[in-house]
Amino acid sequence: MEIGVLQSYAPILGTILLGFVLRRIGFPGERFWPAAEQITYYLLFPALLVLKIGTTRTGGVQTASLIAALVFAFLTIAMLLVAARKRLAGEGPAFTSLFQGTLRFNTYIGLTIILFSFGEPGMQIAAIIMATLIPLVNILCVVVLLCYGSRTSGRKRLAILLSLLKNPVLLACLAGIFINVAGIHIVTPVAGAMAILGKAALPMGLLTAGAGLDFKIFQASPRTIVAACLGKLIVLPALMWLFCLFFQVEHTRATIAVLFAALPCSALSFVLARQLGGDTRLMSGIVTVQTCLALGTMPFMLSLTSLL
Repeated sequence: MEIGVLQSYAPILGTILLGFVLRRIGFPGERFWPAAEQITYYLLFPALLVLKIGTTRTGGVQTASLIAALVFAFLTIAMLLVAARKRLAGEGPAFTSLFQGTLRFNTYIGLTIILFSFGEPGMQIAAIIMATLIPLVNILCVVVLLCYGSRTSGRKRLAILLSLLKNPVLLACLAGIFINVAGIHIVTPVAGAMAILGKAALPMGLLTAGAGLDFKIFQASPRTIVAACLGKLIVLPALMWLFCLFFQVEHTRATIAVLFAALPCSALSFVLARQLGGDTRLMSGIVTVQTCLALGTMPFMLSLTSLL
């Protein structure tokens, strides 16, 4: 499995670096990349989420144990971060970037690896994980940004509600859950169109992630960047492994859960950081360093699942 991850991550990293190179040489133009990021965030990725989550048929004890492991792992790391915020990054916008950098994951990378290593059965498990984690992580990150970001105000509850209602990824996830639970059948023409859009989300997401990399920020808060890398790439997947062991999650599901926990931070973190007053420069540093380091850390953390 570790070799499979390494083999699948190499072309992914190549695609990310291609996006980095294309933007640096000015192709196809500076105005393209913000537009590409928006169409991926607001259309392509939501289409993928609605289709995968809405058409996944799950149930039983194994699904419940997987969800329990996911929730406990992410809530545990969130509480540890809040408890240690003064030592790690202070209480301002820098902490919000540390928080997002530790909890958020690059779904584009994860789904590409899963499709390569596990095929469609793995994508079904990934749909359960996304339906659980995307709402949880988005809510936690928005709350932390509103509490510690630079644009907080006295109307925090209203701001939280409005921010969540504007989040297309969260809305797509909730729509997929509703379609699934209600047993709604997505008609073939619509499902076909969503499948086409969803397939475009992965390569476009990788290219825009590469375009957003910034190797000039390694001097920006190195202690916080190191803390975010350790938390995201080592501590969180280790916690996920422990909770999968505790809840006796089946091996393949546990492996994919640990993979999601070990993924580098998503470049979509910039969107919330810009909107709610996070430290965008530090966020860029965390995403860049984690994306590079994950090539080595993910196979190592996934080796833990052989002990399950």
